[in-house]
Amino acid sequence: MSGSDVNAAPAYSANIETYDYARSAALGSLALSETSFNRNDSRINNYEQLLGEIDSAADAKAAADLANRIAIENGLTSAELIRLQATQIQLNAAQANQRVKYESDLYELTRDDHHIQLNPITP
Repeated sequence: MSGSDVNAAPAYSANIETYDYARSAALGSLALSETSFNRNDSRINNYEQLLGEIDSAADAKAAADLANRIAIENGLTSAELIRLQATQIQLNAAQANQRVKYESDLYELTRDDHHIQLNPITP
């Protein structure tokens, strides 16, 4: 569902934007984490292959080249981990932004009427 479907009546543009941002962040996080998960098996196989080749290297230079390739794999793995962490931070921020928007809407609805006691339910 898009934000306009969720907030169709009445359509508050801030709510729609907040919902759409949180939805996009969640979908992007899911896609990125699934892609990383799917790449993990090939990365493990590549590590195992490189480690096996070190023992059978013809000379010290060949072994050093293999060690350098492993170091590059480590760098790529670290970069992907940083990307996943940044995505998690973005997802957390989008969810926090959505909670703040909902709470401010609740305050707007109840601030003039002190007799109504609404307790928001958070998922």
